[in-house]
Amino acid sequence: MIINEECYEGCKAALSKWMNGYDEFKKELGISGEAPLEVDGSGSFEHEIDTFKKDIELYEAVTSGKAPLPDLRQFKGIAENMIRERIAKGLSYSEVASKCILTQRDPLSHYHLTEAEIFAYEVFDFRPADFYTMLRLATTIREAPESQETNAMQSIQLPGTRQQVEKDLLGWKKERESLIADKYTLDAQSWWAAYGDSPGNWCSAFEKKLLNYNQDNSTRVPLDNCVPEDFSEALVMWRLGKKWSYKQLADQVGIDWIELWGNETNGYYGALFAIMLEIAEVVEHRQHEPSNHSFDPVEA
Repeated sequence: MIINEECYEGCKAALSKWMNGYDEFKKELGISGEAPLEVDGSGSFEHEIDTFKKDIELYEAVTSGKAPLPDLRQFKGIAENMIRERIAKGLSYSEVASKCILTQRDPLSHYHLTEAEIFAYEVFDFRPADFYTMLRLATTIREAPESQETNAMQSIQLPGTRQQVEKDLLGWKKERESLIADKYTLDAQSWWAAYGDSPGNWCSAFEKKLLNYNQDNSTRVPLDNCVPEDFSEALVMWRLGKKWSYKQLADQVGIDWIELWGNETNGYYGALFAIMLEIAEVVEHRQHEPSNHSFDPVEA
């Protein structure tokens, strides 16, 4: 998707070159009319030209206010839908972790998420996760078949099952009672104080997590119907539709405009989900004077 005026001008220039080259190439090959011209290994000239045209048309429609902006509510529920989908399929953390491979910038470098990481992401509604990790997890959960461990879950406490959550919650309740009863040593109390945390916070987290198991997951929104991949494009469309510069939006969110520009340029892959939710909240509910200049990042 075109994300600013600089890209828009570049896209128009590229389209002109493709169309001129297309006409010249057809003349050289003696092809007339509207017959499609295939390009070895890369589809056709028509496909490339059509892609440029659609991107340009979408950008012009959004910036002129003619295109409707996407509903952001569906994306705000991505985290809940992912959790409920995992539970409905009976997938434990170990199963999801074994299937979810994260590839780094170096294609030869990759690693599996751990059960503890997935648990922590779910407890905090994936807010600490970057968007790329969320997409990989969503794809893994969406494509995973029903768990083969489902029957065993009734008696075995596997990470990510109701039984394990109930056990962990019971343990943290005992920790909380010990703290209330002043049974902690001075060192233990200082440790909790230093981290600004408490057993009570963990009890609340596990109680919230247990609610996901008690919900009727038959009413969940399937991940196929809410495509997380579209969230990044939706945020760009909202910024363009409101005619906000990078700096105007970044100031509202509380981040540097260069970070925002980098996020849009890279499809938000490295952005924390928490930041994306904050951007969604800002563009949807806050008013701001439109930018008086183009969307070129240099002028932001």
